[in-house]
Amino acid sequence: MKNNSRINIFIDNDPNWGGTFQYTENIVEALSRKYKKKINIFYTKDVWLKKFRGIDKQKITLNFFKRFFFFMIILLIKDLKKISFLSRYLIGIKENNDIWIFPSQDLLSVIFPGKKIVAVHDLMHLHTSFDESSSLFKRIYRNFRYKKIATNSDKIIFDSEYGKSQFLNHYKVKKSKLYVLPFFVNKMLFKKNNVFKKEKYLLYPAKFWKHKNHINLLKAIYKLVKIDMMNDIKIYLTSSKNLEYKKIENFIKKKGLIKNVILTGYISNKKLAKLYTNARALVMPTFFGPTNIPPVEAFNYGCPVLISDIFASREQCGNAALYFNPNEYKWIAEKIKIIWQDELLFAKMRRRSHAMSKKYNFNNYSKKLFKIILN
Repeated sequence: MKNNSRINIFIDNDPNWGGTFQYTENIVEALSRKYKKKINIFYTKDVWLKKFRGIDKQKITLNFFKRFFFFMIILLIKDLKKISFLSRYLIGIKENNDIWIFPSQDLLSVIFPGKKIVAVHDLMHLHTSFDESSSLFKRIYRNFRYKKIATNSDKIIFDSEYGKSQFLNHYKVKKSKLYVLPFFVNKMLFKKNNVFKKEKYLLYPAKFWKHKNHINLLKAIYKLVKIDMMNDIKIYLTSSKNLEYKKIENFIKKKGLIKNVILTGYISNKKLAKLYTNARALVMPTFFGPTNIPPVEAFNYGCPVLISDIFASREQCGNAALYFNPNEYKWIAEKIKIIWQDELLFAKMRRRSHAMSKKYNFNNYSKKLFKIILN
C-alpha cells in the first residue's frame, strides 16, 4: 500500500444483517489496529456513527430514488469505469483514494473509483430453493450483481475455498482475483462465576428463517423426548420472535415440548456467550452455507458442535464437529443422543472445540486480511 493512500470502507448494513454486520466489524477492527490513521468509513446507517471512535467517518445518504438511479446506470452502461466520477459527485465522496473495501457484497461497488475489494458471502440463490434467497426476482438480481462484481472488482473475498470454487464455477472471473478469508468472531470475556446456572441443555442461535430448519430440529427433539423417553432433553432457541416464529411456537405446543424447548427471544451477545459456555452442544441443522458463524462462536467457548454436513462445513469445522444430514430428523436426533449421553465423547468434543478456536483467532485473521490488501 502506498504511503499516501487511504483505505475506504463502504458500509451499507446494520445489526439486522446478522453475519454481514459482524463480518464488517471484524474488518474495521483489524484495520483500525494497524492503519487507524489511514482509514475512512463511509456509512449509510446511523449505528456506525458511534462505533470505532477515532476513525474518520462520512455519512452517505442513499434513498430509494438514488439507489434506483444507480441501478439503472449499472444496468444500461457497459463500461462502468467511465462513470466512476458519479460516486464522488452524487454519493458525496470527496476524494479518489486508492483502496475500497465492500464487506456487504455491494452492487454499488462497481461504479466506485480506485482499487476495489469486495466480499461475497454465499451463492445460496443457486444452490437452495428457499424464498428468502431464491425467489425468481432474487435469483435474477443476485446473478446480475455477482456478474458485475466479478467483472469490475480488483479482488473478491470468500469465507472458504468451497465458496471460492462455487464462484469460479458460476461466474466468469480471473482466478487470481479471488482470495479466502475465513470468518472470525471475537470471544467475549466475563467472570467465570458469572455464567448461567449449571444445567444440561442444547443451543441453536438462529433467526427463524425456513432455511435454518428449526422444524426438523424440533422433530428430532420430539423423537428423543416422546419415543426414546429422554425427558430431560432441553434446547434454547435464541432469536427475535418474528419470521417463522409462530409456526415454530405452535409446533412446540402441539407436540407437548414446552418444557423441552425454550424460546428466549432476542438476547445480548454477552448472554449468548454465557449460553455457549455451559451448553452440551450447538446443534445447527441449517440448509445454508458455505460456512456459518455459530460454529466459530461455539469454538470460542469450548462448546461441542453438531452441524449439517453440507457445503464447506467440514472445511470450516474439521474434526471438531459431528455431522448429520439436515433433511433427516432421525440423523439429527442420533447425533444429539450420543453427545447427550456419552460423557467421554462430550469431553473429547469440548477439547476439539478449544483446539479449533486457536485457528480462528484475531491475529490469524488480521494477517490474512493485510496480505489480501497488500498483495
